Amino acid sequence: MEPVVDFIVNQLQPGYLEDCPYYGGKVFVTGGIGSLQADMPQANALSSCKGPGGNKPCRFCNVHKTQLGSPLSELTVHYKTKASVKAVWQDLAACATKTRKEELERETGILHQPNNPFYRDALFFDPIRQVSIDHKICKRKSVK
Repeated sequence: MEPVVDFIVNQLQPGYLEDCPYYGGKVFVTGGIGSLQADMPQANALSSCKGPGGNKPCRFCNVHKTQLGSPLSELTVHYKTKASVKAVWQDLAACATKTRKEELERETGILHQPNNPFYRDALFFDPIRQVSIDHKICKRKSVK
């Protein structure tokens, strides 16, 4: 995915001029990523989310798994953002042992993936919100 993200950040987002025989001249080309679709494990990986193995399994919020479905949890919910994920990555990088790092990943529900290209500051894309689960793929794999 790295070459694709490089192309989007370096050429498509800022835009460029390209010859267009149809219009008989140059046209301005610009673009980005609108959304990505994946099955659930891949969607979690693209979003740096631990998924069901974490204490905060939701890709979107920081509600502990023991409070999911509780009406009170919605009042105090703090949503995950690109910045909050990167802050957790700094804490994970500072862990002295692999065991402590795994414990922190499980507690936060965030995987340590500092090289995830979708978390670049220059990319106008929010992997937490813009990676969706393709339910057709899940049905084909008999996931309910």
